[in-house]
Amino acid sequence: MTKTGTDLALNLDWFENPVTYIEGIPQNRDAILDLLRDVLGDKSGISPDGNDWYQIKYEDEETPVYVVLPSDTTSPSSVIALGLFHELAGGTPSTANLWATVPLFELPLTSAIVVTGSAQDPITLAIDLSSTNHFSTGTATFDGLEFRGHVTFSSDPSFELDFLTLTPASQQSTY
Repeated sequence: MTKTGTDLALNLDWFENPVTYIEGIPQNRDAILDLLRDVLGDKSGISPDGNDWYQIKYEDEETPVYVVLPSDTTSPSSVIALGLFHELAGGTPSTANLWATVPLFELPLTSAIVVTGSAQDPITLAIDLSSTNHFSTGTATFDGLEFRGHVTFSSDPSFELDFLTLTPASQQSTY
C-alpha cells in the first residue's frame, strides 16, 4: 500500500516481485518508525532525553518500561531503544526521577544489527533532581541537577553532571 495524504492505494506491482519489496523493508526507516508509532499509540508525557517515549502497558496497567523512538528523523539513521523511567518524588516544588535507555538497533539496518553499548550508542543511566525554586551560588542560579552515566562495552564509562537551567549559561562537566 502507498499513502498519499490521507488516501491509501494498493500497489499491485508488489505482487509481480514481492521479494524485492520484502528485502527492502529493513532499509525503509521512515515507514518502520511510522508503523511503530501507529502500533504504540500516543507518546507518554515524559521525555527525559528529548526523544519520544511510548509506555508499554501490561494488562492495561502502567509499567516503567517504554519504547524510545527518535523525535528528530532528519539524520540518516535512527536508534530504537528500550527505556525505563521511575518517578522517585513528584509534585511541587521538587521532583526526582531515575531513568535509563538501552539502545537496541539502528535503522536503516546495517551489518551491526544490535548497537547496545556501542561507542556511538551507550547505555545511559540517569537521575535528575529539579525544583521550582532556584538555587544560588552567588554568581549563578540553577533549578536542578542531572547526573548521567554512559556505559559502553568498548571503553570505560563516562559521566556528566549538568546544572539544569543554569544562569548565566556555562560549560557543563563531563568525565
